Amino acid sequence: MKSHQRTFGILLRRYSGAVARPFGFLTAPAMISTFSTSVRMYTDRPPPNNNAEPLPPYESSSVPSTSASPAPPTSPPQVHSPTTDAPNNTSTSSAPFHPPDATLSRSIQPDDGSTVSVINHRGGAFRVQPIRQFSDVAEDLPDWLNRGIQSMGYAKPTTVQSYAIPLLMESKDIVGIAPTGSGKTVAFAIPALSTITTRRRNGKCEPSILVLCPTRELTNQTKTVFMALGGGKVITRSVIGGEDRDRQRGWLLQGADALIATPGRLCDFLDSNDISLDHVDFLVLDEADRMLEMGFAPQLKHIVKHLKEKPEKRRVTMMWSATWSKTVELLASGLLHPTERLTVRVEQKSQVNTDIAQRTYGVQDPSQKIDRVVQLYEGGHISPKEKVIVFANHKETVETVAKQLLAALRVEDQQLIQGLHGGMKQAKREVIMRKFRSGEIRVLVATDVAARGLDVPDIEHVINFDLPTETDRYVHRIGRTGRAGRKGVAHTIFSRQDAGMGADLADFLGSNGVKLSEEAAAVVTSSRFGSDRRYFKRYSTN
Repeated sequence: MKSHQRTFGILLRRYSGAVARPFGFLTAPAMISTFSTSVRMYTDRPPPNNNAEPLPPYESSSVPSTSASPAPPTSPPQVHSPTTDAPNNTSTSSAPFHPPDATLSRSIQPDDGSTVSVINHRGGAFRVQPIRQFSDVAEDLPDWLNRGIQSMGYAKPTTVQSYAIPLLMESKDIVGIAPTGSGKTVAFAIPALSTITTRRRNGKCEPSILVLCPTRELTNQTKTVFMALGGGKVITRSVIGGEDRDRQRGWLLQGADALIATPGRLCDFLDSNDISLDHVDFLVLDEADRMLEMGFAPQLKHIVKHLKEKPEKRRVTMMWSATWSKTVELLASGLLHPTERLTVRVEQKSQVNTDIAQRTYGVQDPSQKIDRVVQLYEGGHISPKEKVIVFANHKETVETVAKQLLAALRVEDQQLIQGLHGGMKQAKREVIMRKFRSGEIRVLVATDVAARGLDVPDIEHVINFDLPTETDRYVHRIGRTGRAGRKGVAHTIFSRQDAGMGADLADFLGSNGVKLSEEAAAVVTSSRFGSDRRYFKRYSTN
């Protein structure tokens, strides 16, 4: 075994120079005055604590027990893109908001096996003509934006882009529900940038496009996409927590056409009157489910109060979410225009990206997890040249696991395996992310701070070292691989201490056609059902 470990160290150093090209995805909502009542139930509630790390200051400090460019589908589906902000409308008698249902809406099955449904505010079907090529909308876009699309090397639109772009170009408000890695950022960036007509440079930041993101990483990635599409013709700024405020203020005072922001820092600049939202024509709320989970409802409410309605032009709003829940439903009901909203849902046969192979393993004791990861390398299931993310639930576990992997795999260059969590300073996190994208770091051990918004196209493997605390987190974690038509593998390690969560995840995997390996099924059944063989048969591949 030691010889294999030494060999791994040599190979890992040899393959430490790959290049990755990041890309992004997002959403936009339209907000009405009823938002304040709709989200009141969240504003009086502290952020949830599910023992998983969201982002500072909500990161759990408890230490768990641990052991020593996107190529789109060949044929686009039918509409996809979310919205959540509409002009101020005091009506509170709008029809109840329902998630898209294939039995109520017109459903389209693209060649990739997914199903796209589009419904209006009454629950009826809404007919949409998807675009097949970006050239289908070229006449409606400025020349500089067409050049930006070409410069990014996009051949054809993805399923989400095929349906979201034409709807947003028609100024429809959308709530979109689609899996991660489906090209949502470009889906709203192109229509948003096409709306820019007037530039304001009067010593104050007055953007016409506002995109809200839950994390700093997603904010930076979205800004990169906007700058690439803008081709130097659009001034894009970002404001995020954890970075020098005075420096950000200096950039803002030079003006901005598009502003990408996290809710907390944006509220700070609104209170100091450094930013005006009076001219926002296009609003996007990205990863709305994540924002609510992180306790941003009060900040969203505060931001909505600063939006100004213009009688001559209705604001376009989008809201994107990878998952649908009661909390997201309530937010959408309060933010979207009551009669103009459309709901677009892209569903795959499985709730998980079908380009991701899901493999499961079982260990009796958590101390055996490191050995199990090493076996994946020694058995040839993971190559030292491949990029890997290892997920843990706590920042302390991240640091411990990173050190243990360096020792167990006999890696001499400690830069090849690094940790990433919310307890790090922003500058350090950005350096780590840059090195991971470039290939200088081959294995990234991370908390869920990296599960949402992290967009590195060439990640080949995701390892759930700790089980996620809920199935939605599982979907977001493994969605870091298998992006934009690429194949990926998700490895999940079950242990006896996982108890109920292990059984819940097993149920979820089973409902998506994934059977546990025999060793994983044995761990799940022994921790939940004792020696009852009926349950072993239920979960096992045999």
